[in-house]
Parts: sequence; C-alpha cells; structure tokens
Amino acid sequence: MSQPAFVKSFVLGLGMMSVLSAGVSHATTIGACDSDLPGLCTKSVTLSGNTLTITLTNTSPTANGGYITADAFDLAGAATITAFGTTDADFTLFPAPPSGGGVVNVSPFGDREFVIGLDNTFEGGGSPVAGIASGSSATFTLTLGGNISSVTELSVFNSEVVRFRGFTDGSSDKDLITRVVPEPASLLLLGSGLAAIGFWNVKRRKSA
Repeated sequence: MSQPAFVKSFVLGLGMMSVLSAGVSHATTIGACDSDLPGLCTKSVTLSGNTLTITLTNTSPTANGGYITADAFDLAGAATITAFGTTDADFTLFPAPPSGGGVVNVSPFGDREFVIGLDNTFEGGGSPVAGIASGSSATFTLTLGGNISSVTELSVFNSEVVRFRGFTDGSSDKDLITRVVPEPASLLLLGSGLAAIGFWNVKRRKSA
C-alpha cells in the first residue's frame, strides 16, 4: 500500500474514533417508551441552536393496532415556542405558538406545559383513525424563543409523556420515556478497531 493509502486508512479509523467520542458528549438524546404493552415507541430529541426536533416512532405490534395521539412535555426556565412544524398534518401544538405554555393534564403523571396532539388535548377517547400508526414515524420541529439557556435535550426528554389510543381491544396507554445511553467504552472500542483494520491492511499488502 502506498503512503497516501496508508494515511487514508489510518485517518479513517482515527476519524471514526473522534466522531464517536464527540457523540458521547453531545448527541441526540434517544430512548423508548415503557416496555409494557400495548403501546411501544422510540423517541429522539435534538436541540440545535434554538431549534428543537422531536421524532416519534410507533413500535407497537401491528396486531395490537393503536396510534400515538399525543406527546406532552415541559421546557425549562422561561423558554417559549414561537413556531411549530410537523411531518404529520394531523398534529398541532397546544397552546398554539407563540406561547410560554399552559397546564396540560397528563394524569397520572401530573401536568405538562405543552402537548403535541390530534385535538389540543392529551386525553381524548374513542378509536382514532389518525395519529402515528404502528411502524410509522412523525417529526416535530419547534422554534424556541425567550430565555433558552436552561433548555437541553435531556431536560425535554425527561419530561415527556406519550399517549396511545385506539388499540384493537379498545384500550389506551400512557408511557414515560426511558433514555438509552450508549457506553463510551463501546464506542471508543469500535473506533480503535477501525484504526487497527487500517494497520492490518497495510501489513497484509506489504507481505503479499
């Protein structure tokens, strides 16, 4: 292998180590709904500047039916929401922007300031034919205003409660979210392995 090719392989491994290590200190916060059936989901929360992005995926068994119909959360400090966007037009934000939030009942988990939902409420009943169906996702984009210095991905994530409705047996579900934390040692080990592969390729080609 030529010197430029060797450098390329080595830098690739080190680059992956750098990217993965950086991801440990600042990354999208990810997690999942409570593992009890019937409602299951995965969620990610990303804060970039004053843009907060929430992605929800309904991972409930298809046979259970059901839709994610609401996601309630708080914003730390004196932050406000000045604009709202969604990939699923069935969802709106309550209180409507611009707003510093209100009081949304998410019993048995108390109150939250905001809810992204089908009908401006977290509760609701019946059997909806809209929302995030099993196997589907929706992404919500919120533009923040006011004092956002206390808002982090984790502070939003830890406050979130997800609502499911319309399961085939007539039931509904309310879930908190459990954060999934990748282990730094595992990420660094992967990067080290990639660097080692680069060295191994060099030795193999030199001996060929």
